[in-house]
Amino acid sequence: MNVLSLRKHYVDLLRRFENRKVNVINFQETWLEPNTDASKYSIRDMIPHLNSIGRGKGLATYVEKDFVLRGEFIGEELCQLMKVSNEDIEIVNVYRSQECSTQVFQDKIKYVVDPSRPTIVCGDTNIDIGRDRGRGFVEFMENLGLTQMVTQSSHARGGLLDHVWVTADLRDRVQVTQSAVYFSDHDILTIR
Repeated sequence: MNVLSLRKHYVDLLRRFENRKVNVINFQETWLEPNTDASKYSIRDMIPHLNSIGRGKGLATYVEKDFVLRGEFIGEELCQLMKVSNEDIEIVNVYRSQECSTQVFQDKIKYVVDPSRPTIVCGDTNIDIGRDRGRGFVEFMENLGLTQMVTQSSHARGGLLDHVWVTADLRDRVQVTQSAVYFSDHDILTIR
């Protein structure tokens, strides 16, 4: 989910995840400064990985011990991607600022995603695929062999900005549910 500042909503997130069994948690727009100490934002006994860029940007990915951070890690000013994996699956957390060109973002995704492995690509793309202007991005992702699992608006203003893309081998096994939270204008997407 787009958390709109991990520091500001850290206690809310601790409460939300304290009694839930999760393997991976992905946040976008963490608003943390570079070199932030990840241990200050721990959730349960999960391992935190930060891709901190500053105000209005950044990623945080929390993983169980069997997941590792992969080398395909992009921490640019307007575009952040972070991949974790275990022997069964790869999960890519993405955030694209509105100022990042769609073509640049697509090039980064192409670099990070290995469509031959079971993969989930999720996060806030700031590309509203519920409207015609997102059609080119949808075609790009489908050409990579990925299917979008979110079908309704994920933002308070009605846009479908938060995506969950899966490879064909996961399409029938993945279920996505959406729920609103009071501390963000983006829904939280739960992937099972």
